[in-house]
Amino acid sequence: MPGNINVHMARLYHSPFLHGSYRVLVESLWPKSIKKSDLEFDEWDKEIPPSTKRWKHSDREAEWLKEFAKQYEEELKFKTAQLNRIIEIAKEKEVTLLYTAMDLEINYTVILKKYY
Repeated sequence: MPGNINVHMARLYHSPFLHGSYRVLVESLWPKSIKKSDLEFDEWDKEIPPSTKRWKHSDREAEWLKEFAKQYEEELKFKTAQLNRIIEIAKEKEVTLLYTAMDLEINYTVILKKYY
């Protein structure tokens, strides 16, 4: 984990976005019910989220979550360019990664946060 960087995670629908931070939407699909013109963001990174299996709100079985986390961590090993680009931005200013998951404790950004 790199030092001296400040990366935050925020749920898109109800979390206040940090003013002055560089906001990156980390979703593979555009969020429902939001127009692009209504969302204040600096970029949309479709590569960082999990590429295949979706983490559904109802998927709370411990073994399934453990397996999903393992697969996503393996996948992140091949996304170092994207992860490092965010780190480089975060060396200069705060970064907020925006996500849409309903569950604040069980979602892929919990795994992603380990890299920042």
